[in-house]
Amino acid sequence: DGENTTVLVNSPFTLGGIQLELIGSEAPAPVNLIGGQMDVVHGFKDGVLKLGVFDKEGVQKIEKGMQSLVRLEGRFEFVEARVADLKHQSMMATLGDAGSDPQMPDDFALHQNYPNPFNPSTTIKFNLPAPGHVKLTVFNILGQTVTTLLDENRVAGEHEIIWESRDDDAQAVSSGVYFYRLETDDFTATKKMMLLK
Repeated sequence: DGENTTVLVNSPFTLGGIQLELIGSEAPAPVNLIGGQMDVVHGFKDGVLKLGVFDKEGVQKIEKGMQSLVRLEGRFEFVEARVADLKHQSMMATLGDAGSDPQMPDDFALHQNYPNPFNPSTTIKFNLPAPGHVKLTVFNILGQTVTTLLDENRVAGEHEIIWESRDDDAQAVSSGVYFYRLETDDFTATKKMMLLK
């Protein structure tokens, strides 16, 4: 709108925070939070604005649904967005201009984790062409469940989860081969990964 940029968030579930990366010609002054009591942190360097919205006390949340979150003075284009759920799991978010349809993945996909081999953490990415229930499980070579990383509804788009090589009791697991499985109503895939200590 004119020389301002408004950040809109549309999420089917409550978020713990959001991190944005935008490009523009000038540093924004100021960054205005629209409603709520969240904390806003930002830095601008070489035309890139990095912006985070969260509550340092961990009390306030970004409620589900469509809402205006932040207004920036100046024109900016979105480069990347990450959101954090209430379990502090980080995931990529789909970007799009208000009034247009954001680009969605055409197919389901479970990507190879990276790094692999890893120690102690690794990143798992997957694509959802439509919103739905997702279960992401890590299990050992005996087929025993080590931990359930996700078991909830997710929006369409590219998602990212970090596994810190711990089980459901938060205990560090031993070196070895592990498998991770993505399950949705319409798609199931499994891939192998290796933890080296």
